[in-house]
Amino acid sequence: MNDHTGANWRIWDLHVHTPASIVQHYGDPNDEIWNQYLSDLEHLPDNFKVIGINDYIFLDGYKRIISERKRGRLANIDLFLPVIELRLDKFGGTDSRLSRVNFHIIFSDEIEANVIEQQFLNALSRSYKLTPEYSQLRQEWKGVATRKAIEDLGAQIIASVPETERVHFGSPMVEGFNGLNFHLEDVIDVLDSSYFRDKHLTAVGKTEWWNIKWNDKSIADKKNIINSADLVFIASTNEADFEKARQSLITAKVNSRLLDCSDAHYYSSTSQKDRIGNCLTWIKGDPSLRGLQLAVIEPEERIFVGEVPPQVTSAKQYKTKYINSIKIDRVASGASTFLEQWFDSKISFNTGLVAIIGNKGSGKSALADIVSLLGNAQSQANFSFLNKNKFCKMPENKARFFKGTLTWKDGKSEGLRLDSDILPEKVERVRYVPQDYFEVICTQLPSSQESQFDKELKSVIFSHIADSDKLGENSLDDLLQHKISEIDNSLSRTITKIEGVNVEIASHEHRLTPEYAKTLQSKLSAKKSELSSFEKEKPSRVAKPPSGKTVASPEFKKLESSKREIERDKVRAEERLAEIAESLDTIRQVSDKINSLKIEYESLIEELQDLLNGLQISPRDLLVLQIKESPLRELEDKFTKEKRRLEKKLDTKNQSGFDAKIEKVEKKLSGLREKMDVPNKQYAEYRRKLKEWSTKKTELVGTRRKVGTFANLSHQIEELNTIPGKLSARYTKRNKLAKQAYGCLQRKRKVYHDLFSPVQKFVAEHPDIGNRIALKFDVSIVQSGFIDTFLEMINLNKQGAFSGSVAGKRAATEILEKYNLDSEEGALSFADEIVNKLKGRESDSTKKRNIADQLKKGKQLQDLYSYLYSFKYLTPKYVLRLGSKDLGQLSPGERGALLVIFYLLIDKDTKPLIIDQPENNLDNETIATLHIPVKNATVPEINCHLAIHPNP
Repeated sequence: MNDHTGANWRIWDLHVHTPASIVQHYGDPNDEIWNQYLSDLEHLPDNFKVIGINDYIFLDGYKRIISERKRGRLANIDLFLPVIELRLDKFGGTDSRLSRVNFHIIFSDEIEANVIEQQFLNALSRSYKLTPEYSQLRQEWKGVATRKAIEDLGAQIIASVPETERVHFGSPMVEGFNGLNFHLEDVIDVLDSSYFRDKHLTAVGKTEWWNIKWNDKSIADKKNIINSADLVFIASTNEADFEKARQSLITAKVNSRLLDCSDAHYYSSTSQKDRIGNCLTWIKGDPSLRGLQLAVIEPEERIFVGEVPPQVTSAKQYKTKYINSIKIDRVASGASTFLEQWFDSKISFNTGLVAIIGNKGSGKSALADIVSLLGNAQSQANFSFLNKNKFCKMPENKARFFKGTLTWKDGKSEGLRLDSDILPEKVERVRYVPQDYFEVICTQLPSSQESQFDKELKSVIFSHIADSDKLGENSLDDLLQHKISEIDNSLSRTITKIEGVNVEIASHEHRLTPEYAKTLQSKLSAKKSELSSFEKEKPSRVAKPPSGKTVASPEFKKLESSKREIERDKVRAEERLAEIAESLDTIRQVSDKINSLKIEYESLIEELQDLLNGLQISPRDLLVLQIKESPLRELEDKFTKEKRRLEKKLDTKNQSGFDAKIEKVEKKLSGLREKMDVPNKQYAEYRRKLKEWSTKKTELVGTRRKVGTFANLSHQIEELNTIPGKLSARYTKRNKLAKQAYGCLQRKRKVYHDLFSPVQKFVAEHPDIGNRIALKFDVSIVQSGFIDTFLEMINLNKQGAFSGSVAGKRAATEILEKYNLDSEEGALSFADEIVNKLKGRESDSTKKRNIADQLKKGKQLQDLYSYLYSFKYLTPKYVLRLGSKDLGQLSPGERGALLVIFYLLIDKDTKPLIIDQPENNLDNETIATLHIPVKNATVPEINCHLAIHPNP
């Protein structure tokens, strides 16, 4: 084995010509051309690792390659194989233009080139045949197939045709080689010698073979040629042409082990099809002839023709998911005092399935534990080697003398001393199933909380869901959340409405309390007293002077009228400004709702786009959102301009504003007052004070909407008579919304059902498993944490329905157990009874209680109502049944069998999976009957699995 990591994907190009080839377009085979050729090979992409050097019936090019490698060139290539290409004596094409079938022999690099020349080419030279049209030259040319002899043959062939036809011929070397043909049986007979037995493979050129006519005379020979070959070669233009050629072989029911090869005659820098590097063949195997032989045996698993195999793509894209190597050695300090030999090694892993087989005590579990420790597997408590009873046993604690370093494909390493603890916050990078882990996980008792067994099942269920259905999520819980996000949005909107209604309910219930009515009456009485007292402060009346004695009466009156008009304009402007502010706020709210609608629309379009891609329907053809915002914007612009104009007039600093105008008029009035006689002065002052008093009285009386005024308090007392009717309507509305909230839970339950259906379907479609187990999934709506959350709101030290920590919990539990929360009716009745209990409406009591008085400080009544009627304590939960048994009724052995099935059949997690034999809960027969029928299907290409098994 050339690669100690095992079988890895590499590009194998088994048909590459050199400058020494009979036909090539690199240039004259001098040192400069050879250097250019070697440089071209050295700059191939990194994945090119195996090259077959094919110079027809000569090995000069191969020998030059091997010589250059010994001098340090071509270090980027893992393996060069010598390949001989012959022309068989079977012809395709037409009578006037025959094409010869190419036959390739790929030899092991372990065979020296001179052995191939002496024991194969020389032995074969006795059985060559000439092309039929030149068969008369057979007597004239009987040479051994050396370069000079083949050139001589070519010269004789060219000389045998009319001089006018010679322009259509190639060089003597080319024509001489093309004239040589071999019988397939003769070739096979030579290859059967001890020198080459099991050290070679054969291939036939598909294109020339395909040109052999299918008729009664040729059909047997044609099938024999291709079916006797190990492989079929083709130099395809692209992947589609390759697949078309492969399908044609399958349709013809002949050997379809087709490999794409470059058939390189040109440098990689050219646009020619037959150029260096133009090869699509990947082979998963050791870079040796043995690796190629295994690919012939398992072509489906080991041969890929295309740009990049999925596993290679995955390994490149997700380098953090693949382990590269592990190194275990002694720590630098303290190790000198510990002389026992345990670990001092480095092991590299490939990206596929790694099976570690050994006798008991050979270190299988130790290696599994160490890899899992370094990969932060969250199952350290169940390690079978690195535990306190074995390698970490105190006081010696042998593990402290060793450290491990795990290196991932991205080049990053993580090192730990072997007695280290895995921190729970560390990201788990490998999944490990130790031997004892089955014991723990399979015997864990069921409870209301999610168990580790539940988590394992959810994990493998998620891994089985198709990638396209995972919607980019990383766990089943995340996928569930994604799937129900719209339902949650709907539920959230409903809960918001419920919360709003409960604010009103709490407010109305508060207003119906006697204390609230007494408070209003008290405030109203105080306001009456305030008004009565204010009446006594009314300015004493001053008689109006006779009109004939008024000084500057017309001008004064005109100014007073002007001032009153400006003041009225100011009041109107302030009122209008308030109206405009409300209107602009309304426009803002409408705009916000429109923008929210736009966002929701675009979000919906994006979601529908993903759903409708396969249907070739544009979501915008289904949904058109037409919004005409121009009327709103025009109105907003109008209001904004008016607002600015009014604000400018109301600005105290504006010399042309209302205040400036009033001040200007008042200044003139003051001047006129100074000129008045005493009676007119007194009367004018009386009128001013009377106006101020009237304004204040109006403010005290107020309006229905001005909080705290006489009119407002009177209106509130009158409104108390309408509260019962409003409260009844709010109760009805809340009940309707609560049903909508529960409907959302039922929709979520349906999503849960749909997500688990792939597992049910998978088991049903696999009779080997379906006949052994009968898995069924169901979903129920159950409560979670209600008692604790509810009692956290209640003051258990106050007299009430749930007084006392023990008695209160018992009372709440009794009500909880009384109702079936898996039904809408049961959930609503449950919430109603909790409320009635708090209000004191139970059958054995007629005394009503105020719920708010039973709450802890800082807790609001509306919050309690919202918790009860939005059903935040209810959630769908899956129920797993095996046959007729619920999960909690399964025996440890049944749980273990179930887990093995899930891990091996369903688990598609991309983390490396390490399994140590679960021998404590499963016997070998169970492992064999469950594992062996499906083992090939349980190792997805993208996974790196470490399977730890006992020595068979």
